[in-house]
Amino acid sequence: MIKIACFLTALLAVSTSAEYTGPTNQAGLNLIKEFEGFYANFYTDPVGIKTIGYGHACHVWNCAVPLNGKYNVPLTQATAEALLKEDLVAPGRYEQCVANAVTYANLNANQFSALASFTFNLGCGNLQSSTLLSLLNRGDVSGAAEEFAKWVYAGGQILPGLVRRRAAEKELFCSGGTCGTSTTCRGVTNDGINIRSSPSTSASVVGSLASGTAITITDRASGTNVNGNPYWFKISNGYVSAYYVNISSSNGAAWCAKN
Repeated sequence: MIKIACFLTALLAVSTSAEYTGPTNQAGLNLIKEFEGFYANFYTDPVGIKTIGYGHACHVWNCAVPLNGKYNVPLTQATAEALLKEDLVAPGRYEQCVANAVTYANLNANQFSALASFTFNLGCGNLQSSTLLSLLNRGDVSGAAEEFAKWVYAGGQILPGLVRRRAAEKELFCSGGTCGTSTTCRGVTNDGINIRSSPSTSASVVGSLASGTAITITDRASGTNVNGNPYWFKISNGYVSAYYVNISSSNGAAWCAKN
């Protein structure tokens, strides 16, 4: 009896730490649906791709009607969600990409689903080559979570919709405290600003942020005084003057203040 009990205990320990490999949970589906938007009929997206439902893109999928041999157009929200689930689970596509790429043994359903949304939006290749994946597979869950905020560019410009989506994916990825105690804080720009290579107004410009952009701050440094404020915030690709940032969440980081 003791041997059996020990075996069951060991089996339970293995099963509770096993990597989750799908499917995308409802929280992940809701996230994708929110940011893709629902379209009952075919439309052309801003880059010229014929699309329908929740991001069912016709340059990727056969859009002959009925879709997937079963869904008539116009779609309902129910049939569009069913189509989305089929897209996610299709062989060689998004969920399989996440399951194959991630080797982190304790991946849970929320983390998997956040990565499925990320991959649905950006493609399997970007996940496979990302620092996010490398950090996660090394067990650095907190570091991986900070990488979401770097994937907000399209055509060299930061898109507010991508900023919001990455923040939502990070929130799902970290739900339940799985990312540990954060050493970062969050802010929102109160004006259009330049990103500098160092905390100085004479440093080279490496990017720019529009007013109202959410940013993840990893450190604070002293630098060129801007309108009476000597502090600069370190973000993913450089520094921004603290004068132009309002703090939205300190996450317990004592240094996280604009003055």
